[in-house]
Amino acid sequence: MLDPKENTVIAGCRLVNDPLIEQMQTMNIGFVSKLPSSFSDKLREHIVNSAISGIMDDSSIAGYKTYDTESETACGKLRLIAYRSPKGTRKAMDYLERQGKRDADRLFK
Repeated sequence: MLDPKENTVIAGCRLVNDPLIEQMQTMNIGFVSKLPSSFSDKLREHIVNSAISGIMDDSSIAGYKTYDTESETACGKLRLIAYRSPKGTRKAMDYLERQGKRDADRLFK
C-alpha cells in the first residue's frame, strides 16, 4: 500500500532486524529508525565511537551536530546518521564534571 517514491517508513528500533530490512530493500522502500544496540555486531556502538572521534557537521537545526556515514551490515550497506543535541552535550558535560570531581576528591583525601 506504499509508494516507494512517495513514502518513507519510520519505525521503532524493535522492528529493525535483518529479515525486515531485506524485505524493505527488495520493495525499494526507504525507512528511518533508531538502530538497536544489538544490531549487526553492535554497529550502533561502532558508529557512535566513530562519530565521537570524527568531525561532526553543523545541522540545519540550531545547536545540533550530525555525522553521516554508510556501513556494511549483515543485510547490505546502510546509511547511518549519528547526531548530538544540545541537551545530550549538556548531560555529557555534567557527567564528565561529576567524574572529575570524584577523581579529585579521591586524589586529595
